[in-house]
Amino acid sequence: MWRLSWLVLLVLVASPQLGVLVVVHGNDEDHQEAAADGTALLVEDEFGDVHMNTTTQGARVFVNGVDVLQTIDTLESSIRFMEATLTWTLEGVCPSDFASHQLDQDTIPFPASQQDTPASHGLWWGGVAASNGLIYATPSQSDSVLIIDPATGAVDATTITGLTTALGKWIGGHESNATSFIYCVPQYATSVLMIDLRTNTAITTAISGLPVHTDKWRGSAMAEDGRIFAAPSSYSAILIIEPEFNRVDYTTMAGFDGTVFNKWNDAVLAGNGKIYCIPANADSVLLIDPATNTFDATSIVASGPGFQEWGFGVLAGINGKIYGMPYDADSVLIIDPATDTVDTTTMSGVGNTPNKWLTGASAANGLIYAFPASDVSSVLIVDPTSDTFDSTSVSSLPSGNFQFSTVAARNGNVYGIPFLARSIPALHTTCTL
Repeated sequence: MWRLSWLVLLVLVASPQLGVLVVVHGNDEDHQEAAADGTALLVEDEFGDVHMNTTTQGARVFVNGVDVLQTIDTLESSIRFMEATLTWTLEGVCPSDFASHQLDQDTIPFPASQQDTPASHGLWWGGVAASNGLIYATPSQSDSVLIIDPATGAVDATTITGLTTALGKWIGGHESNATSFIYCVPQYATSVLMIDLRTNTAITTAISGLPVHTDKWRGSAMAEDGRIFAAPSSYSAILIIEPEFNRVDYTTMAGFDGTVFNKWNDAVLAGNGKIYCIPANADSVLLIDPATNTFDATSIVASGPGFQEWGFGVLAGINGKIYGMPYDADSVLIIDPATDTVDTTTMSGVGNTPNKWLTGASAANGLIYAFPASDVSSVLIVDPTSDTFDSTSVSSLPSGNFQFSTVAARNGNVYGIPFLARSIPALHTTCTL
């Protein structure tokens, strides 16, 4: 075990140009000079306490790419949630008839700035529950990013604005720990939308020049190495976004038929480090191995060629399986990454109505919720512990051509992100004090 004299400082100097870490030993004068240069300091004081400081207020501290302060905050939030749950259990605060999910269609206001948008404009598709606790809904045809504050129920569609109203610009996204940006996948757009969480601003020029093509990519997954892999919908290659370098690659994993529409709808990272893409018009699950930059589009057969069979997928933490939402299919698709097999019979009988549920999200209570897409008006609830579903308990939502996508917040609530709908329903999946 090594120690530093309280007069001796270990100064960590990060060079943004070279990307290297230089270790410098010095005295108090070096401390002052280093601080003026904007370096990070690791100091042991006269009491033996070690202090790590940065000269930038509000800066984040990363260890091997992990945001330490955010991790602590997440753990504290989890502890608070468990404490509250214990209180509810011991004191009987939860109503006896609380069914683990309560629909609220009125609390979250629809943003006033979007009230007059044409009814045919699909506003937002998917979103990201960011580390700051907010939800950032991805602009499809809207000219702004929708920000939802689950803690207060406030919405904001004016802070990040000035985008075009072109059709189907971006879809979904992921937050990168390495850069503090959200990266949104281009569906029709020719650039990646980057949202700076530190300044709440949008950038569309840093990663641009992507090909012009109809409905190129849809759902995506962030691999363990931080890269984002987007499923090829109508494009001939998988899109790889590298946040650390602000660059994309759409040639390495190519060879798909670019004339086939909507091959795969989504990509989901499994516990084995591989990514499984949910088939829509394809007849097989697309398996991506980020470790080798290879893919397999034939081994995991899901069905015969269909039309828009399953929508997006959700990983269930309780059993490690992936559940594909039934869009046109009569069953929930279950993918078992442990065996690379699929099951389309255990959760069958959801109905032959087309355009049912497209996207889903896993809530804090372990259930998966899917807000209605088009031709149904109920929420689909999937229970991974029993592989059962419920499509009647939560109903009376708007129906019609693609109403909502689904995003789960960090506080346990699940939100319907409006596409053609003009409301923001919320599902409270835990009772509140």
